[in-house]
Amino acid sequence: VLLEHATGEKMEAFAEEVFGCAPEAVNLWIGDDRAVSSVHKDFYENFYTVVRGVKRFVLMPPTDIAWLQEKQFRSAQYVRVGNGFAVEEEDEAVPWIEVDPAAPQLSAAPDFQRCSPVFVEVREGETLFLPALWYHRVTQTGITIAVNRWYDMDFQSPVFFLYQHVRDLAGLGDSEARCDTDSNE
Repeated sequence: VLLEHATGEKMEAFAEEVFGCAPEAVNLWIGDDRAVSSVHKDFYENFYTVVRGVKRFVLMPPTDIAWLQEKQFRSAQYVRVGNGFAVEEEDEAVPWIEVDPAAPQLSAAPDFQRCSPVFVEVREGETLFLPALWYHRVTQTGITIAVNRWYDMDFQSPVFFLYQHVRDLAGLGDSEARCDTDSNE
């Protein structure tokens, strides 16, 4: 849902009425053409407002997890080494989706053709409602400034149970859900 010219106060009042709580976090995003996210999902209801520039989202419903070929990769972080940086691997594994929905390589990810990507452009003064668990990839044009508000999702909702069921059917198990829901109880 794209909301045009919604003010911060009205948006926050509306969201608090709908979700029954204040935002869990308010984030400031500043980037340019080089900033590109990988495909991911958030366990938050998200109101994403562009203050300057243009953000481009590729959105996919939670049920598309069956065709996104999620894999487990070792977690890593950048560490300073002298005047540069190096990648330091960690013991923890994290779920990762390699496919680029804006330019999928169907030879490497043939099941992606079953996905339902929605392409959305959010311009200055517009707000996108991004439901929890929706997969997304984000890019921007030029210098872009945005603010988003994360509201806790309802882990007892039918949407979460459907998402978990599809993960199970796809052979992805529930280890991710156990880990994430334990921290939100």
